[in-house]
Amino acid sequence: MGSGSTVAAAEAMGVSCIGIERYTEYYEMSRTAIPQLYHVR
Repeated sequence: MGSGSTVAAAEAMGVSCIGIERYTEYYEMSRTAIPQLYHVR
């Protein structure tokens, strides 16, 4: 899942998706990044 940009893009397009991340650090990063990226249009 990385920083979550793919999940944010899917959400912005109205597509449901599930992101899976192996590393806790990246998961925590994506929890912050996804809402911020989603609201940028």
